[in-house]
Amino acid sequence: MEMYPRKFEVDQNEGLYIYEATIPGILIKLGLKYITRFGTYVALSGVTYDIQKMSDKDFQKAKNGYGDSVDANIMSPYFPDNIKVNGEPLGLFTWYSLAAPESLVRGAMALSPLMHLVIHRNHPTPHTIWDAMNAYLLKIGKIQHVEPLRGPISLVTRNSHSATPS
Repeated sequence: MEMYPRKFEVDQNEGLYIYEATIPGILIKLGLKYITRFGTYVALSGVTYDIQKMSDKDFQKAKNGYGDSVDANIMSPYFPDNIKVNGEPLGLFTWYSLAAPESLVRGAMALSPLMHLVIHRNHPTPHTIWDAMNAYLLKIGKIQHVEPLRGPISLVTRNSHSATPS
């Protein structure tokens, strides 16, 4: 059985690439605000933030602003605070370098032509997401044991050294 990685172009056989882009700090803040508003936490390399909880009064006010929409039903009272990039406070109008999977960057760019105004100089690096995952697994030297959904998990690197859960 041969497996094909996800890809955007026919001649792209290695899977999705890591893209590099520059984005303003305000986009990082808005993204974190949106993600935490719906009860999700995201870990970003080099970015730290605290999760704060709105007062019940402020939460009801914010929730009422959505009316009877689905967003109002799944909204949470949490928001990001004290956002730092590499230990420094987030500058809303400072431009930051970002590395992300191809699908995230190209998907964002396809949402609206306006995204070209806030995501600058986006381009693929020579590395795929599999290269990045492989480098990380080699760096940590082992895979943390996690109960698999279906049977044992075995990962094989490009140079045929195998890594299995301990």
